[in-house]
Amino acid sequence: MSSNFTIQRKCVHCKQTFNAKTTVTRFCSKLCNKQFNAAKQRNEKIEAENLQPIILSAQAMQPLKNVEFLDTQKAARLLGVSRSFIYHLINTGTPKSNNYPALLKA
Repeated sequence: MSSNFTIQRKCVHCKQTFNAKTTVTRFCSKLCNKQFNAAKQRNEKIEAENLQPIILSAQAMQPLKNVEFLDTQKAARLLGVSRSFIYHLINTGTPKSNNYPALLKA
């Protein structure tokens, strides 16, 4: 069953206008459809990868947030830096109690 009409549409991917043969057509070509879906899948994977460390770190950090004083290893884990960087902060006098919550007693 074919239709004898065309509809002016704008391609979702490349934003060019084209004549669609059906009312549900979203893309001007199969190539635009393929590229749009590939980009969509890539962005979904990137979002999932970006959220995963946040979820894991939030679960791992919960016990550390309730401690009044932290040793260097726990402070490094809480701030997401290395222990040597924590020692550097201690030596330079950078950590202040108002900058980091309950940071260090070295």
